Amino acid sequence: MLVPFEIEKVELHDRPNDAEGDGVFWRAVRFGYEDDLSIHLERWVLAKKTPKGCWVLPEWLEGAEKYRDDWRTFAKLVIFDSRRKHVYPTKDEAFDDLKRRNIWWGRFLRRDLDRCERINRILEERGKQ
Repeated sequence: MLVPFEIEKVELHDRPNDAEGDGVFWRAVRFGYEDDLSIHLERWVLAKKTPKGCWVLPEWLEGAEKYRDDWRTFAKLVIFDSRRKHVYPTKDEAFDDLKRRNIWWGRFLRRDLDRCERINRILEERGKQ
């Protein structure tokens, strides 16, 4: 299990005035490390609906005319029935997804750290022989 960080030390960049729904999707992302940690909410907008999901684009792309022809490079497909999505329709779901991603990342980082420590022990024992 991940060691929980102190939420008081995390700067949260929420967008309280933005309405949920109406083709707006959210993704919570973390920035920085240790003392300079912050959580940002990215706003994504509906580009195209499909029978099983939709294509979404980052909000900043709406005003970026130079990327207008290349929008598929930035688009993400969101399947409605999928457990893991790139974006979520509510801010709470986006924060829950960030929590799940951090638990997953922590599990793999601990596994890699254990492997490194075992290799170092083997190398130290080999050097003593």
